Amino acid sequence: MTAVDAFRLSFGTFTGIKVSAPKRVDKQVIKIALYFSFLPALVVSGTAWFSGYLAFRATQAPVVAAVIVVGAEILLTSGLHIDGLLDTADGVAALAKGGRDRALEVMRIGNSGPAAFATGLLVLLAQVAALSTAFARHLSVSWIICGLLGRFAVVFACRIGAKSARVDGLGNPFIGSVDFLWLTLSAAANLILIAVLAVGQHSWLLLAAFVISIAFGEFLKRRADKQFGGLTGDILGSILEKVRTLSLLILIINV
Repeated sequence: MTAVDAFRLSFGTFTGIKVSAPKRVDKQVIKIALYFSFLPALVVSGTAWFSGYLAFRATQAPVVAAVIVVGAEILLTSGLHIDGLLDTADGVAALAKGGRDRALEVMRIGNSGPAAFATGLLVLLAQVAALSTAFARHLSVSWIICGLLGRFAVVFACRIGAKSARVDGLGNPFIGSVDFLWLTLSAAANLILIAVLAVGQHSWLLLAAFVISIAFGEFLKRRADKQFGGLTGDILGSILEKVRTLSLLILIINV
């Protein structure tokens, strides 16, 4: 069945969770897999959050809980998105010296340099700091919401018209595959899940986080188009982590 194959492709591609390989992969399966991507986001971010919640109940230490959540998220995704963040940072650093082709080669090789180290450190510190604040205010479920927002930013970036930066990229099957109908369905599914999760959150903050996440993701996509000639799997992972971090910072605004 197409839906089962899409479900398997979605979990197999976007998480480190072992699932059976899809029996077929075509344009329709890929499109639905991206639509279903809110499910792996919900499972992974929900599991990571729950592990941190248990730690917070046991220790009453928000920073400890936040570190556990962020670490569990990386573990459950096999570092996929963080790796994309680091490789993209190195690619941007390589642009000035070697041009586009060299930057793409650096990203493909994936040997983390100073730019990757600094970017990863700053993003992870921001996530831990923001999430520890959310735990202290009993708003830690924001982590799951931001996981959904980050994933939707990737879906939005992969809409029809999106370009791939290289012909042999692993992200190529997904880039440019989402038409308007499936994009609308994905937005609706994410908004419903966020509304269910948003107990205790200010509705205007949630709306702001959703709109800003889309706008920020679009900015990053257009910047990638200009710098690299399109998207890659690494860039999509970078978009996810950056959008997750920004939306988390928005949701802890004290109002």
